[in-house]
Amino acid sequence: MKDLRLLLLGLICLAACSRPVSDETFVRTSDRDEAGRYGFVLDMGDSLVTYDVSLYASFDCGKRRFASFEGTYLRMMWEAPDGPLFEEKVWLGPDVKSDRNSFSCHLMTVYRNELEPQKYGKWRLYVTVPEDVVEDFRLAGLGVSIARDGTR
Repeated sequence: MKDLRLLLLGLICLAACSRPVSDETFVRTSDRDEAGRYGFVLDMGDSLVTYDVSLYASFDCGKRRFASFEGTYLRMMWEAPDGPLFEEKVWLGPDVKSDRNSFSCHLMTVYRNELEPQKYGKWRLYVTVPEDVVEDFRLAGLGVSIARDGTR
């Protein structure tokens, strides 16, 4: 009887363990690769869900300095699990969801909703930000959030 209770307790504990609904990764500007890119690995291996991908940027400049930020294009380069590359440009403007204080500014925007990858597995995302934006507005780093969105 005691073994049955332990087995049942073990199965309940195992069922309580589940993968988090989302993952976030932040890359500091000082940790960019030799080409000046922010690199991320996104696990899109589950074929039963779609993925929501958001970007966030953290600037180490105050409200007054950030007031002159008009936006910038980000160069997004995706590397599929089997190697092919896909590239696009995405606009990041100051009008997206933001959190500002006297010392810093944080922007967050939805990049892709209900994304269904062509190949399932670990994708690499490389983001390039124009160097003048990095320097002028003291970009501290970029982050990516990927959320698994239900089942299909």
